[in-house]
Amino acid sequence: MSFQELMARLQREYLESLPSKIAEIEQDCQDGELERLKVAFHKVKGTGKTYGLPEITQVAEPIEDILTHNRSQGIEAARIGIQLFKVIYRSKSAAKNLDIENEDGYLTLRQWAAQASSSRPNLS
Repeated sequence: MSFQELMARLQREYLESLPSKIAEIEQDCQDGELERLKVAFHKVKGTGKTYGLPEITQVAEPIEDILTHNRSQGIEAARIGIQLFKVIYRSKSAAKNLDIENEDGYLTLRQWAAQASSSRPNLS
């Protein structure tokens, strides 16, 4: 098996596992589990890029920042992320190209993350 074939198989398997990851995140949202949400988004941030799904990383990164620096928006950010993950899943399952930056909610996440990061206390 070539490297490309292996990566394609791993990407398919990761994509097939995405609905269960989404369901876990949805449950953590319902339960108000901010710390578990932060851990979940941190994990998918790393694995998305690793498995050739950079859109997952693009969505997860600002949510992790929000959950770290502005927890009051954490649940709402996670809900937006869930919707974007579903868009990514549908698109990739249908082998369609997707520009996540044009999807509703993505710019909101980026703006909230920038605000959260700029409101951090400067410890230097």
